Amino acid sequence: MAHVLGPITLSSVGTGKTFNLGTPSAPHFLICTVVSSTGTDGENHRSEGKATATYQFCMSTCGDKSRNSSAHVVRHYVAGSSTPVLEASFNSFTATGIKLDVTIANTGYQVLIDAEY
Repeated sequence: MAHVLGPITLSSVGTGKTFNLGTPSAPHFLICTVVSSTGTDGENHRSEGKATATYQFCMSTCGDKSRNSSAHVVRHYVAGSSTPVLEASFNSFTATGIKLDVTIANTGYQVLIDAEY
């Protein structure tokens, strides 16, 4: 088991968006993490998603609120909003990375990827 870490930016909406992580073989497990602190509220906003070829799940924490989704691997919120600012579902693994279906793009956030291959 080896891991590749790579930040990606979800800059545009689309199905099957390919992100090359430079893995020497196809990954089989994925963790996506987004962490941000915005405004003057000082709260940490964190989302962490996991995916295999057949499963995905994301947990988002914003202040004292927590939201879960089995339909997304990335789903990130900011304080005072019930609408995500960043959202993507797992599509598939490729020979050198991953494909995501991005439904909410936002260049203000980076997604840290930990891919196991």
